[in-house]
Amino acid sequence: MTKALGPSLVACGIAFTGCADGDATEADDDDSHASESNLTNAEKEAVCNAIPAPRPWTAEEHARLAAEVVRRFVDLKKKNDALIARRGVGAYAGARTEIWKAISLRNDRAAAAAMIKPKLKPGFDERVVAAEMQGTSCIGRVYEVLREVYEGLGRGAEWKAVEKCGRAWDSDGLHVQQALIKNGWPAPTLALVTDEARAPGSEAEKAVHAGFMRSVARGAYYGTPVSRTSMMKNFMPTPGSSTRLDESTLLAVGGAKFLGVGTLRGAYHVPFVVPAAMIPEDVAPEGAARAAWLAARRRGEPFILESHSLRQPWDATNFEIRPLKEAIAETMSQSVVYSTGTLLFSPGSSWIPR
Repeated sequence: MTKALGPSLVACGIAFTGCADGDATEADDDDSHASESNLTNAEKEAVCNAIPAPRPWTAEEHARLAAEVVRRFVDLKKKNDALIARRGVGAYAGARTEIWKAISLRNDRAAAAAMIKPKLKPGFDERVVAAEMQGTSCIGRVYEVLREVYEGLGRGAEWKAVEKCGRAWDSDGLHVQQALIKNGWPAPTLALVTDEARAPGSEAEKAVHAGFMRSVARGAYYGTPVSRTSMMKNFMPTPGSSTRLDESTLLAVGGAKFLGVGTLRGAYHVPFVVPAAMIPEDVAPEGAARAAWLAARRRGEPFILESHSLRQPWDATNFEIRPLKEAIAETMSQSVVYSTGTLLFSPGSSWIPR
């Protein structure tokens, strides 16, 4: 029987409704999760067990799946960034911002327009912008992009079953990974931990780390299968730890040819994980961050495509394309010293030792 996530492992949240993205600011927000399903665990399992066996994935579909996800996400970011540059406000609001709560929970676009107005450049009508505003979150964006790509592959019915399973479990990333496995994505997942050693940290952090490592040893993390023979570990040793830096598996992931759907920090955050070579250089950030971004791309680090639930519609980081290590480093603080997660790779991927 699949275990539900415990209260300390609140998932990334349902599409456009709630998402604790894992950094100190967002994870501490009280509105970290909203229930999407009133089903019992047995009923949820029945929904997921009803996912039909997929038709075999072809080599052409393997390539198209990854390429289309990257293309659609890159286009989305470019268009939204251009809109922010032109009028000051983009087309998307994080699902846990007050702007989106006004729209989605209270149907009060006038209130949303009032919040948008100070950020709009002259010549634009805040009421029009509010009327067109859409919500976004980490798992919500994964849903939207994969839905479009599956439909383009003639697999729309398959995706409906996968998404129905994910939503039955309130869209936590681990159950979404389990649904994708039923749809032909190869198991097990690849576990990741920034530092394998029992490094410094609070008792709560040590408990997270120890629990994760026990799960990996058993080969399953809250029902999601994880490899017991391969692990992405020690690629960001914790300050004060004696662990030696080891980026070998990190760079192997970054050099792979397949799309991944990842979970971080007990499924608090759910991004796409893609090879560095698939990321176009023209989405590199400007300013001080540009050199490090380009260097990570050149050396083949894995990149992530991510959205956020607490970013405002005038914030260009509402959609981000950046190195995985950079995103993880953003979550680190005095209280957060580990990062753990699972990486599920798309059909056709076979490089992970079983």
